[in-house]
Amino acid sequence: MIDSSGHEVTENDSEDLKAKSGDEKFLEESEKAKLTILMAKELKNPSEKKKQFKVTSYRVKRNETLAEIATRFKVSMESIAGSSNIKIEDTLYPGQVLSIPNKQGLLYKMKTGDTVAKVASLYKVNLDEIMLENKLDDLDILRPGQKVFLPGAVIPDPTPKWVIPVASRVVTSNFGFRTFPRKKFHEGLDLKAFYEPIAAARNGKVIYAGWMGGYGNVVVIEHTDDFKTLYAHNSKLFVQRGDYVLAGKKIARSGSTGYSFGPHLHFEVIKNGRPVNPSKYLKGLTFRKGGPTH
Repeated sequence: MIDSSGHEVTENDSEDLKAKSGDEKFLEESEKAKLTILMAKELKNPSEKKKQFKVTSYRVKRNETLAEIATRFKVSMESIAGSSNIKIEDTLYPGQVLSIPNKQGLLYKMKTGDTVAKVASLYKVNLDEIMLENKLDDLDILRPGQKVFLPGAVIPDPTPKWVIPVASRVVTSNFGFRTFPRKKFHEGLDLKAFYEPIAAARNGKVIYAGWMGGYGNVVVIEHTDDFKTLYAHNSKLFVQRGDYVLAGKKIARSGSTGYSFGPHLHFEVIKNGRPVNPSKYLKGLTFRKGGPTH
């Protein structure tokens, strides 16, 4: 489909017409669908506890990235990086060997002075889960140099990297209550973006990529420490559910799908299931009045 500006858009035509009509029932259903997705926690999937733990040694091929490897093995970049003693941002080289666990968590090498209880506290992992996962009967049997799997753990990152998802850095509609186009609390920011690339704001896993009613074409990314980000009204999506992406990775092209009055990006940050002001995390934004809103 080609819009009035001559840009190709990928959308469900009949659903898009419903969204743009501002039908309240339709828009309420969109909110319910969004809430269901935002409450999901794929990085802490309970079904993983049933898996028999194992680690695969994998030799990196030319031009491979950690995100591509994580997507292929269906385990987070944090789990691979933590188990392989590397940083997520490190460049991989051909022949490099990575330790890849088959579930979320990391393989930890015990150091002098370490105890299982101390390590469990540091990585905020239940001590009983560590004992069960590693088939340990005695807390004192581990020695320096031995490895123990910490289920669900990630390397503590006090300063996660945030990236503004659009090149303009311009906010056209702020977080908070507003009266147009509806009297409703605006749970994100609208950012100026005229059919332009949209980037992931943080490292994470794509848990939704598709149509979401009034939000149009949407990408939702789950991050560590109970954060999620949402990117709405896109004309085209470049990722799919299950992909792992690095901050700054192109995930979509902005547009005006869903309940929208012009091309832009509607961007949300969700912490523990609740929307928070994205401007707390995105530094360098410019605020101005006017522009397309949702």
